[in-house]
Amino acid sequence: MESKPMACSAESHGIDILNFCNNEEVSHSIVVVEGNVKSCGNNCQSRTVTVDRFSRSWCAPNTTIHYVSKTCYFKFILRLEKGVNTFSIKYCSFLTEFTLVFKPRNTSFCVLPLYVICKGHDGRFQAPEYEDNSIDSACDRIDVGIRLVQSLFAEKLKQGGFGRCTFQLQSDTNPKVPDVNVFYSNISVDDAHSKPMKDLWASLAREIMSSQLGNEKHKFVAFLSSTFYNGQSVTGSRPSHDDILKCTDGYVAMGGGGLALIGTGCLHTWATTVDEVEPRLINNTKVDKTLFMDDSNYRGTYGGCYASTLGATCHEMGHIFGLGHTIHGIMGTEYHFIHQMFLTAENEGMTNTQLIGVEDPSKPSNIHATQLVKELKVDWSVSDHKPLLRRKVLALRSPSNDPLQAAAFNLNTMQSKNLHPNNTANFQFLHEVCIPEPTFDSQDNASFWPQSCLALLAYDKWINPNANEENISGISCDRSRCIFSTHGLRVVDLRAENAKSILHWRFNQNSGVPKFCIPEHFMYPNVSSVFTIDSVGNVLKFNIKSGVLSEV
Repeated sequence: MESKPMACSAESHGIDILNFCNNEEVSHSIVVVEGNVKSCGNNCQSRTVTVDRFSRSWCAPNTTIHYVSKTCYFKFILRLEKGVNTFSIKYCSFLTEFTLVFKPRNTSFCVLPLYVICKGHDGRFQAPEYEDNSIDSACDRIDVGIRLVQSLFAEKLKQGGFGRCTFQLQSDTNPKVPDVNVFYSNISVDDAHSKPMKDLWASLAREIMSSQLGNEKHKFVAFLSSTFYNGQSVTGSRPSHDDILKCTDGYVAMGGGGLALIGTGCLHTWATTVDEVEPRLINNTKVDKTLFMDDSNYRGTYGGCYASTLGATCHEMGHIFGLGHTIHGIMGTEYHFIHQMFLTAENEGMTNTQLIGVEDPSKPSNIHATQLVKELKVDWSVSDHKPLLRRKVLALRSPSNDPLQAAAFNLNTMQSKNLHPNNTANFQFLHEVCIPEPTFDSQDNASFWPQSCLALLAYDKWINPNANEENISGISCDRSRCIFSTHGLRVVDLRAENAKSILHWRFNQNSGVPKFCIPEHFMYPNVSSVFTIDSVGNVLKFNIKSGVLSEV
């Protein structure tokens, strides 16, 4: 006689929240909660957790159900109200409660999302007939998208050891302002469609800064409503990204200074509420390329479009916070895989072919200046003026006479007279080579920044909790390449054209270092600028070729 499995009880299980503490205070309204179920495979047939909110002020289900993986792992997304947020998590017969406190950081340095409507446009973004493409719907999609990016910043900075800090949205700190500002531009639709991307960005930046919204303490993420795709001339089942762009008027993906500007060709794939995020990211619906833009990194699905364009938004926002391009992660070409932040591996596996995708190696990324490079990392600790070298070669195929390679392997012979004593600095060398085929391990979490990018973000005035109006000064440099800060230097980054990071120094002391002189032998011919930041977010940019110096 066949025996029946024993029924499980509440004592058989338990739930651990992995990335938050109970009653933890957060400054962002959307959270991605990760957890683990104890003994989920012990004769238990349950494969979901049920999350129940005790109160909610907006129209959305109070109860949501989320899949538990074969490894007993789960992940879900919540939107918090200001103040105390308590919710219950149930697996099988086990029930637990968890509380998070949403308390925005009190700061005047804010990010403002904008929906830009050009003169002569009705504000409706391009979308299938069944999607609401009204101005209100656009604002809802942008609001959720930016808050997802805000959450990603916080989570990755926490994982990188900088604490759960992120940028603050103006509406978080001021309930009287809208979550997304509708900005009516004087630029006509025809001009927006015909202008080169850089010119359109510059024109809108000037217009925004001269408006009532303009403020040196504001950064903007703007979405252009009039992006329009006409794919009637597209042929073949897999047109190149260049072919897609040729059919798109008003396409833009550019960030820098105080403005990130994004097109809306795929905005119809974005979620309008938090509860839509997961189903929209795993949406396998094929894009009809004759009707709608396919900006999915050759995945060809609506879910792929959502992941790629949300990732592109995060990439461009990285630029407005001072980040350059890197070999990997969000500031490289792996922003396409931002969905990994929000989905479990099993959910990704549901649409593995569509979500992972393969970028055409013969075509550039749709981010305008991204370059592919290979990396050589060197960590160098200096104590009592005696250099201690630890080398870790990640990828090295360059010729032996390459100056970057030679410099890396000769660091132990370098003089340390230009370095501040008792300093720990991290060096990263990026050597430009041609990569024949971009590869990506689907088991890795590509939604990240390298440590240099995390440090630049953590100390940026718009993210740094120690930044305030009283300490916005005190950074300078001289003609001998020495940089000074009364608050302590944190990162010095040497960059080539198109914001490509060549190498950087990262200072790990509690208060940074007051002075750093860039060794002359690192001033390679392709170095065009220096970007540095101190402990309270003061930024110094120096263009070596033009001699232009700017303190931000």
